[in-house]
Amino acid sequence: MVEHAAAEYRESLEPAKELLAGRDIKDVPYVALALYIGADGLWSEDQGLKSSGGVTVYRTSDLAVPAP
Repeated sequence: MVEHAAAEYRESLEPAKELLAGRDIKDVPYVALALYIGADGLWSEDQGLKSSGGVTVYRTSDLAVPAP
């Protein structure tokens, strides 16, 4: 696991706020970090967090392999 200090992705905070306009402000750091590291997306069950502008939000059902 790699930890990133907020100072590392600070420049991504404003773009993240714009992507999440009108949504839960608590999600901004997660989206900012995803933008900063170039993540393929975020894994979350937060129903208020939806895919937008370059950050895909995956649900567990999107990632789970069905049982045979």
